[in-house]
Amino acid sequence: MPPLVGTPAHEPEPAAVLLPGLDTVQLDAEHGSVFLHADFQLENYRTFMSHFEAVALKEAASRDLIREIINAL
Repeated sequence: MPPLVGTPAHEPEPAAVLLPGLDTVQLDAEHGSVFLHADFQLENYRTFMSHFEAVALKEAASRDLIREIINAL
């Protein structure tokens, strides 16, 4: 089975890494887009994203889980 997303040599970088001065977050929802600009909003968003990244599966583990689910179907 081919790789599902990218390769380690071409791993995408989060926008905050590519653009360290990033000072706006766009959140899309069913009622439209919301833009976060205030420092406290951005800090809260960065904190949440750090927590999500800490608990998320690594790329290889994610692929393994997806393949396991596909094989179980």
